[in-house]
Amino acid sequence: MTIATPSAKSHERVTGRWDREFHQSQLSRLNVPREWFLYYVKIISGTPIPWLMCMYAFTAFISRAGNELTAWICAGLTLIYLLADFLSGLREFRSFRVGSDFFLLGYLLVGATTAASGHDFEENLATLGGLRWVLLLYLMTYCWELFPGLNRIFLFSIGGAFLAAVYGIWQHFSGVELVSSSELASAPAPGTIFFTPVGFFNTPEHLGTFLALILPFPAAAYLLDIRRSERMPRYAALTLAFLLMLCVLWTYRPGMWLAGSIGLVIAAITAARNVIKLLFASATFVTVVLLSSYSSPERLWEAVIKSEATRSESQRSQINALVQIWETSPWIGAGHASIKAANYDPGTGNVYFQLLAQTGVLGASFYLLFILGFLLSTYRIFQEIPGSHYWHQVFVAGSLASQITFHIAGLYWSTLSEGMAINLFVLIASATSYLAHHYNLGIVTDDHAL
Repeated sequence: MTIATPSAKSHERVTGRWDREFHQSQLSRLNVPREWFLYYVKIISGTPIPWLMCMYAFTAFISRAGNELTAWICAGLTLIYLLADFLSGLREFRSFRVGSDFFLLGYLLVGATTAASGHDFEENLATLGGLRWVLLLYLMTYCWELFPGLNRIFLFSIGGAFLAAVYGIWQHFSGVELVSSSELASAPAPGTIFFTPVGFFNTPEHLGTFLALILPFPAAAYLLDIRRSERMPRYAALTLAFLLMLCVLWTYRPGMWLAGSIGLVIAAITAARNVIKLLFASATFVTVVLLSSYSSPERLWEAVIKSEATRSESQRSQINALVQIWETSPWIGAGHASIKAANYDPGTGNVYFQLLAQTGVLGASFYLLFILGFLLSTYRIFQEIPGSHYWHQVFVAGSLASQITFHIAGLYWSTLSEGMAINLFVLIASATSYLAHHYNLGIVTDDHAL
């Protein structure tokens, strides 16, 4: 007798073989009514999850409400599926570590202690809500394990990023934001009629960060593709990288330029193939764009720096306010109350000073240790992937660079305060953890097996 659960079907679709057979002694449990009830709970909760994962990846670039809904509905259904599996005699899932779990646990405990020490119930609840991304990380990692399809789902991410980039480039010339029908701010480019794009988001920082997070993936696809008979996929990846690079450039935000550039360099160094060729092509592309679009690149740079100086002054003011709040509770922080600092704006903040104010030295230290540990484990897994597993190499090289990009972007705005930003980071980190878990177990048959 075959038990076709949604998880089993997902594994068969990805691997091309059925690997969820049960012993006769296990099948005898189906005579218990509770097992049938739990089976149908799995059917109801698990059937929509593969579609929700695709929508989660796609809406990360086009819709805040859509992304929040799909991410947390997917996580909630995964939790129901895990509970049903835990209570069932026909177990499909075994828990495993996400990576740097000790530091994540420390970060959670400090945050919970901060919330418990507060005097305002709403503020305490908001403090706990700021930690929810850790729960999302675990649930999405286990969701990948139950419902694999790494390559397919990340194609949806690429599609969403492509759509956001095209829309941002159109905004750069038209100056119109279609969703709200509002006019965009003029670009800091003297002698031109250009505008600062925001894509489907609120600020250029959001658009630049999200596209910079995806930029390393097509770059790694170009670098690692050593095929000689099929050049079209390789140059399609390079074209997509240039398109994303162009939209990041036209955000006119030096912080986003730095984050995107470092992510590109890290992807190139990790891939260790055609590094000079890619960096030279990227530099040439940017130079051609600057010379052909602006009469004086020097005046453009001066205008961008002048605009950034005003923004930097606001950021310094916010950092000083956050430091003052941190001094009131240096070890565990002030929780959500820290965001009430004078002139606080997540779009021009600094995520590390925000963490310091919210969770103190202990919470910020645990978060930084988590970052370091997860980056090191990502790099270690890249070294273990065989050269024949092209897509897995692309994904892990891109993930390593993307994580670093996310952390650098946090220097220029509070990424952990933006649901879409943290959701995209969680999607990438959870998939990386899932892939690393399988390489730690042993041989992965091919680069479509996950």
